[in-house]
Amino acid sequence: MIHQILMDLNNAGDYYRILVESDNLPGTLSELLKYSNDVLYVDSKDELGKKDKGIRVLPDGSIIRRCQFFGSKIGYQMRFQTSEYKLNTIKKARSAKEVIACGC
Repeated sequence: MIHQILMDLNNAGDYYRILVESDNLPGTLSELLKYSNDVLYVDSKDELGKKDKGIRVLPDGSIIRRCQFFGSKIGYQMRFQTSEYKLNTIKKARSAKEVIACGC
């Protein structure tokens, strides 16, 4: 499965949209929490897009297929309201710790 995740890389104050190919979502989220305290799970899909060609492998065996700047966390409500896609993505995102706890 391909999982869409928003993450503040190195706790720098900016969200990045990361697409990860993994069969073990809780394990992948646990691995990403080592790099940031702010990891949000958005959704999953079955197939890669045609631009999702990354090959970076995480220690748990997951493959990062895409990493793309999403927006700054500072004042994000005001900035993301100008983009309906970004606002809806933020609204449906769930905390990685919550996803790991329920095992979803």
